[in-house]
Amino acid sequence: MLDPGAKEWLHRLLGSNVRFDEPLARHTSLRIGGPADALVRPESEAQLKALLQWARETRTPYFVIGAGTNLLVRDGGIRGLVIHLARVAGTLDWETQGGQVHVRAGAAIPTRRICRVALQQGWRGFNFALGIPGTLGGAVLMNAGTAHGAMADVLEAVTFMLPAGAKVRLTRDTIEARYRHLILPAEVMESTTGPGILLAADLALALGERTVIRHQARKLMARRVKGQSAKEASAGCFFRNPSDRQPAGRLIDAAGLKGMRVGDAQVSHRHANFIINLGRASAKEVLALAAQVQERVRIHSGVLLTPEVRIVGEEETNPEKPV
Repeated sequence: MLDPGAKEWLHRLLGSNVRFDEPLARHTSLRIGGPADALVRPESEAQLKALLQWARETRTPYFVIGAGTNLLVRDGGIRGLVIHLARVAGTLDWETQGGQVHVRAGAAIPTRRICRVALQQGWRGFNFALGIPGTLGGAVLMNAGTAHGAMADVLEAVTFMLPAGAKVRLTRDTIEARYRHLILPAEVMESTTGPGILLAADLALALGERTVIRHQARKLMARRVKGQSAKEASAGCFFRNPSDRQPAGRLIDAAGLKGMRVGDAQVSHRHANFIINLGRASAKEVLALAAQVQERVRIHSGVLLTPEVRIVGEEETNPEKPV
């Protein structure tokens, strides 16, 4: 918890751009999550630098949130700072050289916005990201992708602000890409309060034929819409695919688990790898359901599923739900 002195300092720095004891259910696609000690929205890189330096000096932990997709916040919430970068990392620029397009995008930009611009401009190479929710920052850090490609395929460089406030740009050859995550240098990841913060990514795309690109996009989106529902509150695919031949959703469906519930948490009828919030689900219920899915799939197929969703925060000390 933040003491009165910490709250006063944050209020002086950020004014109305800090909210104390903010329910994170308001900021996640699952609509689940306990309170953040402080949700902060810095207006500039200078304010972000001041926040990180203060956090380092006071040993206050911090966590960066984007659109709140691919995220489950436990019912006890998150201690320290939860940082939202929309006002710091929201620019999108590009230049064309011959048939190549070099895009520089802020980490807080929604991936759907980049997809929209790519379709308008006739950029080839980003259609794989159609339908991937959330912001570019989250997509880059988890190397988000589909059967048609992944972020690492188009990544040229990333720019981070380190915990001490300095900025560093890392080129693609210094980053190791793996399934659903990137391995970054120790200087970015190691800190007592939190890792470096991704500010922007440089992407390498190419000019293509607009009609061809848009036709491909329509086909890809038709398949995604058929298997998913934007109306269901979820965090996206909950478990990693064990392999291309064994998608997690297929294993869960084969075990007969569609529709399985714990409280208001349910395995989606449309996509077996989605756990949805029917209205008042808690993180505890989601985790209990996920554990049952793991055990039933292990018994049925011999495969132990691993969560893809990032699970953060603390358990609730008082588990009683409000009426």
